[in-house]
Amino acid sequence: MSAQHDIKANQGSSLFVHFQYLNEDGNPIDIRGWTAEMQVRRSVNSDSKLLHLMGPTGITSGGTGATFGFTGGISLHSNMGGTGELDGGILLIAGATAMEFIPEGIHQYDLELRDPSGTVTRLVEGRFDCSGEVTR
Repeated sequence: MSAQHDIKANQGSSLFVHFQYLNEDGNPIDIRGWTAEMQVRRSVNSDSKLLHLMGPTGITSGGTGATFGFTGGISLHSNMGGTGELDGGILLIAGATAMEFIPEGIHQYDLELRDPSGTVTRLVEGRFDCSGEVTR
């Protein structure tokens, strides 16, 4: 069963979220060679993606799912600063430009990991609460 974690974000501001994948004993899981994907949608049943992060690299944004080439993506085996290694570390990054396209409101997200054998694990899910930007 996936963990529940709500994310609070600001429209037009860079987003950095860090998780660490641990086993039942609290030890980090080695995720080298794995891939990750996170999607944000208005609701679980929505066909449109508001934000789509992939890792170890890549980001797309916008209701059409078009690729915009904004700075961001998912860094695996990473610490919060993204400059060092951390076993089980997962760093989600969405640049300010990508976040400008996220509408104000409460949305839904989940983060899935795929191991080298192809097994998919939904690691975390929850609300993606985006406050609106006044300064533009």
